[in-house]
Amino acid sequence: MIRYCIWDVGKTIYDYSLEPLERWIAARTADPEKFRFGGGLRAYDFDPYMLGKIDTREMCREICERFGVPYTGETPAAVNRELHRGVGRYFAETRRMMAYMRQKGIENAVFSNAMPALADTVGYPELLRPENVFVSYKAGLLKPDPAVYEYVRAKLNCRFEEMIMVDDKPKNVEAARALGMAGVIFRPETAEHELKRIVGYADRAEVENALRNAPKGKAREKILAAGDNRRLIAGSGANVTFYAGSAGTEGGALKRLQSVCVGVLLRRNAKTGRPDGLGALGGLAERTGAEEFAAADEKRRRQLAAVRDDVVVSAGKAALISDEEEIARRNVCREMREELGNLGIYDFKLPAAAFEAADVPGACDDNFAVNRWNGEGHVWAVTPRCFLLKTDARTLERLQGLSEKGRREAFSEARGFCKIRLTEALSRFGKKGGAEVSEDGRDMASDYRYPHEWMVLWILAARELRHDEKLLVSLAGEVQAACAHRLDLFDAADRMRVGTGELAAAFGVSPQTVKNMQENMNVVWRQKCRPEREECRR
Repeated sequence: MIRYCIWDVGKTIYDYSLEPLERWIAARTADPEKFRFGGGLRAYDFDPYMLGKIDTREMCREICERFGVPYTGETPAAVNRELHRGVGRYFAETRRMMAYMRQKGIENAVFSNAMPALADTVGYPELLRPENVFVSYKAGLLKPDPAVYEYVRAKLNCRFEEMIMVDDKPKNVEAARALGMAGVIFRPETAEHELKRIVGYADRAEVENALRNAPKGKAREKILAAGDNRRLIAGSGANVTFYAGSAGTEGGALKRLQSVCVGVLLRRNAKTGRPDGLGALGGLAERTGAEEFAAADEKRRRQLAAVRDDVVVSAGKAALISDEEEIARRNVCREMREELGNLGIYDFKLPAAAFEAADVPGACDDNFAVNRWNGEGHVWAVTPRCFLLKTDARTLERLQGLSEKGRREAFSEARGFCKIRLTEALSRFGKKGGAEVSEDGRDMASDYRYPHEWMVLWILAARELRHDEKLLVSLAGEVQAACAHRLDLFDAADRMRVGTGELAAAFGVSPQTVKNMQENMNVVWRQKCRPEREECRR
């Protein structure tokens, strides 16, 4: 959580130039040509002055001596006047963002490599506490010295991770980032967007606009990395993975799981009709919200109960619910009906009460960050809920058989349903290439579209193996050995913005076991690749 925004002054709070002082010197120097072609005022080192090692009078004497300007008793006042004339316009963008920071509960502070003569130019006393103004000549330090940021951190009594540095000089911002601070290189035209990306936009409309203007991938991830931004457009989704069979008790991990099968939805892009990955049954939640519900009459509320996940009819009356568990289960049932209906399957009943929760704590799915259809639709940042449902092999085979009859609805997002072994499904993430690829280059004819749905398969495997850590480590290596592409649990976790601890909690094992699983995958993969490298050398 950000607590302090640290601002530079020159070219950040206001525009600044030394040109007025240069003109004053040029008009008085004994050798104008030498001053002009010798680099002008840039040839003078202001660092001792900004560090507080010399005062204004000494600085004026040095300038006069260096550039052949007569020094008089009036010189310090004249130089002071020209330095102040260098103060240009105060950036409205900075003032607006300072006010926004205060509105968000974030304190403004200043650290400037400053000239003592300009101490009275910072401004904005209504947005900046005097005790939060820090300057180089009092600290005896200059940016980008890391000691500067430690000095400010200690004065503010906070952590680096709770601070943002805003400065026009990239080297100063990079130094701050290296210590763990957030950093923004100040440009008047981009500062507001860059800062709000970090601390959060004002409302949903601002987040939506920022996401629409950002390319898919990392740019949108940066916007949604701020919890406040994500909260403003937060949606939810839910899915269920059907499975059948039980693990055996003899042999290695792979052998024990041979009789366990899962049902897999074959997705397609409704706009292009092309493969769009594998997955579970489910999708985005459809919510009503308090305002819409309050405005609806009872007839309309009953209609909403049929198509929205947060409206139910209880005791003959429609009611708006807030229980996320119930909303998620209703979400799955509604989406399941739609997706199986896409395949011409209309008679399958889904027993929501039998769902087994299979979540990865804290997982995010922001693939729908901009989910629009012909210019319409909504922006979503999804917190997915995952479930497992045990059925029998005949049910999975029946659903596959019905889906193969080809009775698909127009613009369907489903192209089929199939039964496959769990051990095969565990390898279905990370394959690159193919005729149809995802934004990150994965094969959408064979890979799971979403990492959290693939991770449910590993949760199922862990449960079937009774969370036996040795068997799970062995399973990871065995699945990798049978797979022609590299498997990476940590890459999938990164995509969900979770870490080893969250995967461990989901699998019901220790974090070290998850690390050992991935290491075993890595070892097996290196062994698989070695013969190919040796063949190339021959």
